[in-house]
Amino acid sequence: MSRAVKPGAIDWDVFFRKDDSSLQALLRKSPSLLEMILFIPLCLRLEGFAPGVPVADISAILLSLMAFGRKPKVGWQPAFGYRMLLFAIPAWMAIAGVYNDQLPFTRMGHIVAWALVIAASTSGRLNMRALVGSIGVSQVIATAYGIITLPQSTYPGRMIGMFGDPNTAGLHLLALGLVYAGIAQRNRKYFIVLAISVLGIFLTFSRTTWLGLGLALAWVFIPKNFNVWLKATLLFGVYKAVIGYANDVKNEGSFSDRAGSDHLRSLIVPLEEKLVAENPFVGHGPGTLTVKLGENEFFFHSSYLLLRAEGGWIMFYLMITLVVLTIVKVSHPLSTLPNRYLEAAPIAILVCAANLGNVFLSYPACLALAACTWWAHAPGADEEQLAKLDTPVEEDLRASQNKLVNYLAGHENVMAKYDKLEKMEEEASKA
Repeated sequence: MSRAVKPGAIDWDVFFRKDDSSLQALLRKSPSLLEMILFIPLCLRLEGFAPGVPVADISAILLSLMAFGRKPKVGWQPAFGYRMLLFAIPAWMAIAGVYNDQLPFTRMGHIVAWALVIAASTSGRLNMRALVGSIGVSQVIATAYGIITLPQSTYPGRMIGMFGDPNTAGLHLLALGLVYAGIAQRNRKYFIVLAISVLGIFLTFSRTTWLGLGLALAWVFIPKNFNVWLKATLLFGVYKAVIGYANDVKNEGSFSDRAGSDHLRSLIVPLEEKLVAENPFVGHGPGTLTVKLGENEFFFHSSYLLLRAEGGWIMFYLMITLVVLTIVKVSHPLSTLPNRYLEAAPIAILVCAANLGNVFLSYPACLALAACTWWAHAPGADEEQLAKLDTPVEEDLRASQNKLVNYLAGHENVMAKYDKLEKMEEEASKA
């Protein structure tokens, strides 16, 4: 029976995740070590250690092959429409590429792998226990490496670690930290990993990531009786207010040394807008990731403009629809068990995308959407029922055992003959 919560009050049991023990039963099976290893490149940026090798894309494809090699889990909610919308993204990107005669294999391979990982989660095929374990390890490694390399950071006083810049580091730590907070089992390690993640986010001194964290926590704490659309409207108002205030004080206090980077952004964004305006409907095809300023090329500083640059308005609306639909679905899961942390993960993605390029098609966003769809489509039941939802192989074995038992129970003479035969063998051996 659901508990009565006073209107306008914070539901602390939801905040402390006291009601999700039944879904935790789905995580009982020990994670595959191989899958944990394969998830690591999706949680960290390892390309810098192996230049030219798409380590994360290779891992994502292998994970997808392993996942789709399994039968769908029992009891999962059908997600045909969601998967069609999901696969429309690489399909449209391919069309935009053919139209513009720009179809780079590595970029398209990345987008297809991105979609496959999310699709695998909708039917429970993705090993979420392995994902959570990999996130825990990755958050510690990323923050520790970032602190160790802080004196050599190309952004003085700001942690970048293996991610290249503070905003990208913040995106990884925030998005994956929310996934970990929403699914990992609550124990001492759980709180240590979250504390390390928050420390890493703080050390990036990324205003965008800090804002994303603040809005994510606001979403978690907003009382449960608030409609999801009302919550989204309220947070959008807060976002606009904070952005307006931040622009007024962006070069004061701790951020007084950001005038140069803010000026550079002000030069790059108009170039992005100009490029987008040249082909607004279809875009310029996959791989349109940079603009040229003088003799230098710079990556996009807005993921919203990047979507339009690669695939036009159609790509933009496909992606935004997918993210919004994911928020709605995880806010109304099949199990009826709320998970505010996972609900907040796409919110953080939307915020980080404002001042960082290639957020939506990044692997942190991929894993956040995958975790949300896993939770949204997972069956709701008590512990005893969920314990019976084993893998298809185990179900087939149990069915075979039951058929044998029923056969023997209905044919007692078979058992009698079997007993008589055993006795005859014993007498023969004694003789």
